[in-house]
Amino acid sequence: MSSVLKSIPVIDGTGCVRVQGTEILVPAQGSQWAKLLGAVNPLLEVNYVDIGDAYAASGEFAGEHTPVRVLLNFLTVNAQAQDLPEI
Repeated sequence: MSSVLKSIPVIDGTGCVRVQGTEILVPAQGSQWAKLLGAVNPLLEVNYVDIGDAYAASGEFAGEHTPVRVLLNFLTVNAQAQDLPEI
C-alpha cells in the first residue's frame, strides 16, 4: 500500500473516521466475515477497520458521478481492502 493511501482517513462501518494506520476490511454488507460473525467487526481491536457501505454506493463527488462499487474496487486494489477469508 502506498504511503499516501496509509495517510488517508477512512470512514468505518459505524460512520466514524479512522485516521490511524489500519488494515481495511470490505464493508459488512455482502462480506463473508459478516455472514459468519455478524455485523459487528470482530477484528477492530487489532486495527482491522471495516469500511462503510458508502464506498460501495454510487454518488456525486466534486461534480463527477462515481458508479456503484468504483470506490470500493479502488480501495480493494490500492489499499488492499480484504474480506476475512483472504486474511
